[in-house]
Amino acid sequence: MTSIALAVAVVTLLASPAPPPASAAPRPQTTIERIFGSDRYETAAAVSADAFPRTGVITAFVASGVDFPDALASAAVAGSMDGPVLLTKPGYLPAASAREITALSVDSVFVTGGPGAVSDGVLHQLESLTGGAFRFGGADRYATAAALLPWWMLEFPDVVFLASGADYPDALSGAAAGGHLDVPVLLAAPDRLPAETVAALGRLAPSRVIALGGTGSISDAVLESARRAAGDGATAERRGGATRYDTAVSVSQGTFADPGVPVVYVASGEDFADALAGAAAGGSIGGPVLLTPPDEAPAAVLAEIRRLAPERVVILGGTSVVSERVATQIAAAVR
Repeated sequence: MTSIALAVAVVTLLASPAPPPASAAPRPQTTIERIFGSDRYETAAAVSADAFPRTGVITAFVASGVDFPDALASAAVAGSMDGPVLLTKPGYLPAASAREITALSVDSVFVTGGPGAVSDGVLHQLESLTGGAFRFGGADRYATAAALLPWWMLEFPDVVFLASGADYPDALSGAAAGGHLDVPVLLAAPDRLPAETVAALGRLAPSRVIALGGTGSISDAVLESARRAAGDGATAERRGGATRYDTAVSVSQGTFADPGVPVVYVASGEDFADALAGAAAGGSIGGPVLLTPPDEAPAAVLAEIRRLAPERVVILGGTSVVSERVATQIAAAVR
């Protein structure tokens, strides 16, 4: 725990609220904090240490930190199960991830992805730290996301999120929302619905399929194919915007209707690594992942943070990925 604490910088700013009208209740202060480590593996471990208690966590998910699809597929499941997503190198388990798994004292660990993404050697390392390590994987990213279906078939969710497997931003915000709502995230190509996703939709038979992102991410034809795969009576809709930042706001608005959420995670929209752990944590705690460029927070993102009136805003990553200017803009938005 000491080593993780040393690897993490947390800066807290208090956003002092303006005096409320006499008829309104005082608005609680929002803290703006920054969590990061020296690399993506330490950052993920630090987010886990902050979000999850040292007791009561049943399981954790481990996925490759080199690429995004497998970690994104497991983030919604992890959030629903109130456990973290930790990252690994393909050939060995980083020390920060090993320390966090040991500190959590989980009964088991689930590895997402095939041996090319996470080697059998890493699986054996994880087995030595826990009661057991088990792999969920498929021939590609679409099959791996569908391989997580047994987790969701315990309750047969009424809604399925469909996100592009070709890029990460839309699935990031969807994973946090999915974990909170106990809704799976399945993957599709922008212009093709893979057979594994078709089969998963048929088995789940949701009444609603929600595409994340615009038609450049998931085409109308793919969304219609997904609706048909879900079965008779299923409906299809889309949550998206002109940019990845607008899409994350749209997903947040559709998921978190009421203000006063416990946390909002803010991460760079130009890379996936820091946001991955935040997606699982947000799903568990009950808050969205919003995205920003490094140097200027979009107006829509600031407006959504203000609407949500969170107890905390947690910026993921150092100042090189989310600048102090963005932190200052967020502080001003929640005053």
